Amino acid sequence: PPKKMVRPPSSQKPYPSVVRWFITVVNQPQFAAVMGADVPLAEVELKAEGAAAGGAGGKAGKKGKKEKKAKGGEGGAAGGKKKKEKAEAKEEAAPAPKPAKKKGHFDDLPKSTMVLDVWKKTYANSRTEGYYSAMPKFWEMLDREGYSVWFCDYNYNQDNTVDFQTSNLVGGYVQRCDSLRKYSFGMMQIMQGPPFEVKGCWLLRGQSITPMMEENPDAEYYTWTKVDPDNEEQRKKVADLWCADEQIDGKAIYDCKSFF
Repeated sequence: PPKKMVRPPSSQKPYPSVVRWFITVVNQPQFAAVMGADVPLAEVELKAEGAAAGGAGGKAGKKGKKEKKAKGGEGGAAGGKKKKEKAEAKEEAAPAPKPAKKKGHFDDLPKSTMVLDVWKKTYANSRTEGYYSAMPKFWEMLDREGYSVWFCDYNYNQDNTVDFQTSNLVGGYVQRCDSLRKYSFGMMQIMQGPPFEVKGCWLLRGQSITPMMEENPDAEYYTWTKVDPDNEEQRKKVADLWCADEQIDGKAIYDCKSFF
């Protein structure tokens, strides 16, 4: 009971009536038979075992928590510092340079007075009158500084023994010129065989055949000859290769592939 084991006299002074009642009750025969004749009151407050240690432990626990919190704070600070440094490094890091745009074959050429699309439309619209009717306009339009005209002759005509295979050969060549469409105009003629002779004439931006050689890998199988616009014989050959639909130099035309 609390009064016997827990509560010392100092804690019972405020309750004299309760103490008197307790003493009267415990001295009754019925209580004495159970609790004994003598029920001494507590002189010293009874404390639980390990209370002191627990108190110390509590303090130690609090201290441990504080230290852990402090360490955690230091770790958090360190982590925050690292994040900040990383963010700053990312900001300071120069952005990766964009890959340089590949320079085109015609980028450095001065602007031409000749509008290629105008010539292409002029040529296409001359069909009813005959393509030869467009040639005087071509030589008037031609910007000799901005464009050049080229003859091409296939180097292996002796191998062209089958008609449709030769047509496929030339058709494939024209298709592979697609990257030059904005800068060129051309016509490829296949003369009646066998062997089937392949030759053509091309108008190309600039004064070099290099763009054709680099853009079309099959161009190396041809011999290229630059046209002299002042040479009447060469001007006639240009007109025949671009405009004839039946024969050239007495040879019948088997097929023709245009590019414009």
